[in-house]
Amino acid sequence: MRARKRKKHTKVKSNSKDIYFNVWDRIHAYPDFLLYIFVGGRGTGKTYGSLKEFAIRAHTTRNRFIYLRRSEVEVENCCSPVSNPFKAINADLGTNIQLKVVKDMAVITDNEDEENPEIIGYAGALSTFGKFRGMDFSDVEYIVFDEFINTNPMSKMKNEFMLLMNAIETVNRNREFNPDGTVDNSKSVKVIMLSNANTLDDDILRTLNIPDIIRQMKVNDEHVYIDEERGIYYEDLKNKNFTDMKMKTRLYKLTKGTAFYDMSLDNDFTSDYFGDLKKVNYNQLTPICSYKDMTFYKHKSKDIIFVCRRKAQCDSYDEQTLKSFKLDYWHYLESYRSRGNMFFRIIISNLTISISCSILLIGG
Repeated sequence: MRARKRKKHTKVKSNSKDIYFNVWDRIHAYPDFLLYIFVGGRGTGKTYGSLKEFAIRAHTTRNRFIYLRRSEVEVENCCSPVSNPFKAINADLGTNIQLKVVKDMAVITDNEDEENPEIIGYAGALSTFGKFRGMDFSDVEYIVFDEFINTNPMSKMKNEFMLLMNAIETVNRNREFNPDGTVDNSKSVKVIMLSNANTLDDDILRTLNIPDIIRQMKVNDEHVYIDEERGIYYEDLKNKNFTDMKMKTRLYKLTKGTAFYDMSLDNDFTSDYFGDLKKVNYNQLTPICSYKDMTFYKHKSKDIIFVCRRKAQCDSYDEQTLKSFKLDYWHYLESYRSRGNMFFRIIISNLTISISCSILLIGG
C-alpha cells in the first residue's frame, strides 16, 4: 500500500483480536518515511513488538539497529538482566539477547553461541550521542527511540530536537545519494519513536508542530496522522480489546477516574489541558489581529474568539510592538478569555503556556 503525497488524518478501526500492538504493520505499509511515532497506553506492546522483530531477524540480515534512550543512566539500566528490554522476548522466543558495554559503547548481542556472541545492534543515549560523530553506522537500518517523552520535568534536556536530528544525521549520512546525482529517500534510516501519553510539552513534538495536530485529532476522534512530505507517521494507539481486558484488572479497578488511569488506558495526555479546544469552520471566522505567529479570529455568528497559527490579512504585532498590541486589543481579547469564550488550536500545557495566552494573562 503506497501513500499519496499529502497530509492526512485517518480513523483507524482494527478488527484484529490481538490485544498487543504491532508497529511493523504500519512501517511496512509506509516504508519510505523517516519518523514513525507511536504514543500509547502502558503495556500495549510498543517496545516488545518493535524489538521482537530484531530478535527474529538476527540471523537473517546483517543490518543492525540502534536502541536509543534519553539518558546514559537509562542505557546503563538496560544493561542489567532485570531491566533488559529483551527480557520478555528472550523468555518467549528462547533467545539470549543482552546489552553490555564494550569500550565505552553499549552493544546488543545475540548470545546463542556464548563463546562467540554476535553484535546485532547498538545502544546509546540521546544526551551523549554526539560522542559517536564520525563513526560508521552504514549497517544501521533502524533507530528505536524508546520512552522519548520525558516523564520528569526536573530531568529536561535542552534542544532535544536538535540532539535527535544530529543523531539521525550521524547515522544516516549521505546514504540517500545515488551515483547519478539523484536522491532515494527509501534508503534513509527509519526512526521508530515510542512513548506513553505523558505530556505534549516535549521539545521534539513541539518543534515538529505535532501537538497542535494531536489536539485537532482529539476533536475529530482521529488516531492517525500522516505527513508524506516530511515523512512522518504518527499514531495514537487505540486497542479496544486490550483496554477492555486491562480495565478489569485490580490496578485499574483501583485507579479508575485518576490521571494514571487516563494516561495508561485511555492514552490521554494527562499533563495537558484540552478543554479550550474548539472545532471551527474557518469560513465562519473574521481575522482581528495577530501577534507573532498567532492569529485571533472573531466568529461571525457566535460570541467567541478563535486563536490559531493560520495566517490572515489583519493588524500584525510582534515583540517590538507588544505595547501597541496591549493598547489596541488587550482589553477586548481579555474580555473573551475571562468569560471562557476564547478557544485555541495551540498547545497549552501545565509547563508551557503559548505566547498569546501569556500576553493575555499579563496585566494590561
